[in-house]
Amino acid sequence: MSQSPDRARAALAAALLALAPFAAAPAEAQRDAFTAHAEVTRALLRQDLAAYRTARQEEETAREALDEALAAYDQAVQPGSPALAAVETAAAEVTAAQARVELAAAESERLRGRIAERLRTLAVLGGRAGGEAAAVAPGAIDLTGRWRVAVAPGGLLGTFRLDQDGAVLSGAYTLTDGSGGSLRGAVTGRRVRLERVDRSTGFDSIWEGEIDPARRRIDGTWSPTILSSGGPGGGTWAAVPADSPAAEDLRPAEPAGGQELQEDLEEDEEPEAPAEEPEEPGAEAGGGSQAVADVASAENEEAR
Repeated sequence: MSQSPDRARAALAAALLALAPFAAAPAEAQRDAFTAHAEVTRALLRQDLAAYRTARQEEETAREALDEALAAYDQAVQPGSPALAAVETAAAEVTAAQARVELAAAESERLRGRIAERLRTLAVLGGRAGGEAAAVAPGAIDLTGRWRVAVAPGGLLGTFRLDQDGAVLSGAYTLTDGSGGSLRGAVTGRRVRLERVDRSTGFDSIWEGEIDPARRRIDGTWSPTILSSGGPGGGTWAAVPADSPAAEDLRPAEPAGGQELQEDLEEDEEPEAPAEEPEEPGAEAGGGSQAVADVASAENEEAR
């Protein structure tokens, strides 16, 4: 069953409404945002297409079961003396099979509608992004696997375990401070954005980075979504594959202003004045004895 014009217009309006937050952004930022949205939509579309194929198989299986149930009912009511119990059982099987067919058909219909909405969204995004959205090859950079991560400030180390489906990222993390949880995000070209969901505090930070495909390295910044007294207001991070030789000495870039602050602190530290050397004991006494000797010498001269 095809969608009605009203439903199609509503789906298109929903797609345009999803793009509204990007309207005031600069042109380049708009293209990046539309491209990212398109990649995520394509990944969701692939999931919907796979789900639709499964739903159609289940629908066909349910219809075959209904045909078998109807055949059993027809057999139970053959001319002669149908048994009440057999007829009731066969009728119940037909009713159950019909219900399964209706559920499977409804799921197939729901997915057909969602696939159409995804395609309309992609059509709008492709035009808004100047055709760039359709040209981006999903999965050109695959981040699936275990990544060694270093975080500043604090010198924390840890592991990100990522799974990538097209542009969509999911996974889990653990850090040496004992924290851990899940990750969710997306890849746009060479840019990655992750949302960290801590198992204790929930969605607590956003991690953005730039991928260097040649070095298989990610460098970026992170910022908290939950402000806590005494905690850092953000920082930097770096990641390389866990089996990379570079994982042993992994260090993130210094947080912005960190090096300058350290230099300012070093300049403010004035060197301590050297301590005055104490006078040798008896120095004054030695001076007094010399004066007495001079007086005695003078008296002897006068006596002569």
